[in-house]
Amino acid sequence: MTILTQKIKLPLRVDVSTLVPAALAGLSVAEIEKLPLRLGSQPVHVADVFSVAKGDGERLVFRTQDTGVEQIGAELSGGEIVVEGDAGIYAGRAMSGGTLRVNGNVGDFAGVSKSGGLLWVAGNGGDFVGAALPGRTSGVSGGAIVVEGSVGCRFGDRIRRGVVAALGNAGDFCGARAIAGTIWVRGQVGKAPAQGMKRATVLLEHAPPPLPTFQDCGVLELPILRLLLPSLDKLAGTGLTAKSNFRAHRHLGCIGVDGRGEVLVLA
Repeated sequence: MTILTQKIKLPLRVDVSTLVPAALAGLSVAEIEKLPLRLGSQPVHVADVFSVAKGDGERLVFRTQDTGVEQIGAELSGGEIVVEGDAGIYAGRAMSGGTLRVNGNVGDFAGVSKSGGLLWVAGNGGDFVGAALPGRTSGVSGGAIVVEGSVGCRFGDRIRRGVVAALGNAGDFCGARAIAGTIWVRGQVGKAPAQGMKRATVLLEHAPPPLPTFQDCGVLELPILRLLLPSLDKLAGTGLTAKSNFRAHRHLGCIGVDGRGEVLVLA
């Protein structure tokens, strides 16, 4: 285990995307301390920002003081990173494997364009969590994101595969422009959820604002829920299946795009 403890209040953001378990494996404390980072546009070394300690195991632990430590777990392909504190923007960017656990909050763009692995956030998330990188036409394409708290706007924007889950509330345009995959929100959602959605499923436990571009199909018993709910329980440990009658108010759309997506509100 490698432990990186933030030892200064950051005047600018520091990019730690190069600090992943595979890159640090086999390095001594002295070698890790000499690795280059960028503090804003200024080149620095790991030792300028973090104190370094080594222990048993392959886990990488960040102990942060603020949200200035950005891009934690970016392009992570394996292993486990744990953040004891908050993570800055782009946490878990383009992950393809492994696990990133944040025991605090994450900033904007967490988990954008990830293709695999698990991003678990014990606190809240910012805007564009589980969305697409700026300029990209598709977002999350695999793996799972679970935020125990609430998230901001554009949660799951442009998702094309995988699961993104917020156990609290979600802001405006949740699931907008989704191509496929599953977006699950246990709390309230803001305005215009699933706007421009093509084929995805947005699963809600509370009625959303009006959905003018969706067809109201009424309350139905849906066999797919007998498969979907147990898998979500296994992912997040929520106990949905035991409480469910496998019925949901189904809204089909968005008819302004393709009309094959759905918003399901558990009955």
